[in-house]
Amino acid sequence: MTSETPRRQSREPGSIDSIARVAADLFYRNGYDATSMQDIADAAGLHKSSLYHHLRHKEELLEHVCRRTLDALDKSLEAGAGDETDRVIRAFDGALEVALAQPRETHIIVHTKPTTDVGRRILQRRRAYEHRFAELIEESQEVGAVRTKFDPLLMARLALGMINWLVEWYTPEKGLYTPAEVRAAATAFIAAGVGQADR
Repeated sequence: MTSETPRRQSREPGSIDSIARVAADLFYRNGYDATSMQDIADAAGLHKSSLYHHLRHKEELLEHVCRRTLDALDKSLEAGAGDETDRVIRAFDGALEVALAQPRETHIIVHTKPTTDVGRRILQRRRAYEHRFAELIEESQEVGAVRTKFDPLLMARLALGMINWLVEWYTPEKGLYTPAEVRAAATAFIAAGVGQADR
């Protein structure tokens, strides 16, 4: 009886969402440029050809990975609607909730370079979100709900920069802080910073 080299079993193509989750983990751990379509196929347990049932190239997968998080960030701004007093804080807390729920995807968005069409679209969406957040701050400044001493875009970038850095160092698996503790501390910190009293 002759022995044969084991061959990987062919599988049906996975869903684009399940493939995107695998890709997000690889992009986060190894970097987008260092991750190949073969790497993604291997991690997903698929033949490489199966990936092309869903997409033509890796850039499309990157866009899919980022789109859900960017959509959630846009939606989080709706938390700022209503009472002017704390709408900036609610919007910040909404963005923080997204980052804590989707840290890998947030990290990928922050580190995506605008060197391709997809990279440029991701950057455009980041900038659009940033400016909408700044507009929310400006509207709150106009009614005296937020300190007026500082430029609203500067305030938006400082606040959102905290979230961008958070996904660099925070790993809930280590157990040092719970997501609830991080969220409460960050929101309180920003609340003190944007408060009404100008100094």
